[in-house]
Amino acid sequence: MFYFEKSITINKTPHEVFSFVADPSKTPQWRFDVIETKTQSLPLKVGDKMEEITDFNGIKACSVIVVEMLPDRKLVLKAIAGTTYLPKRELTFEQEGEHTKFTIKISAHSDGFSRFIEPLSSNMYSLKWDTYLFSLKKVLEAL
Repeated sequence: MFYFEKSITINKTPHEVFSFVADPSKTPQWRFDVIETKTQSLPLKVGDKMEEITDFNGIKACSVIVVEMLPDRKLVLKAIAGTTYLPKRELTFEQEGEHTKFTIKISAHSDGFSRFIEPLSSNMYSLKWDTYLFSLKKVLEAL
């Protein structure tokens, strides 16, 4: 199992950041390896499933379920199929004056051979999320 936590301050309100992040159609704008997302309905609610089509070491479809949602405060997503690690992503949105502290906590578990390369995978995913967060900040602050 691996776990990491990342935060960034974004010069937008929690409502603006949450609304953008909770809209799967906007994901490809800030997560460079997500080609598209497919959902049954918007806005998302607890229990909804979506599919993220990614191009990372080949094109893959990852099924994700919304586990928890507190508008403008928290969004928890869990991969349920399509990836080796099936990560859980806990996203929080905290008011800091005129800004938002956006935090993501990622935890994932693997079985079989993959557990032997978890330390390397954890570092790779952690670096990738640094890039995602800076991209999200750049995109949102340009709006």
